[in-house]
Amino acid sequence: LKSAILERQLGSVETLVKMLDDALSKFPQYPKFWMMRGQVEEGRNQLQKAQELYSRGLQNCPKVIPLWLVASSL
Repeated sequence: LKSAILERQLGSVETLVKMLDDALSKFPQYPKFWMMRGQVEEGRNQLQKAQELYSRGLQNCPKVIPLWLVASSL
């Protein structure tokens, strides 16, 4: 998580995407990774992709209110 936050602050989007995708394959129950990955796609203006990521996140973490809020704001 801290490495992903650092990459986001440095602006290394491709490295961040790769890191988050790897993290999601290992820890699909961690909602922060889903939110960060969706936010990356929102920043790229790939709203359909962001919506898909939030939906997959909600399937894995259905009781996480912040994830529901991020998904519903999209």
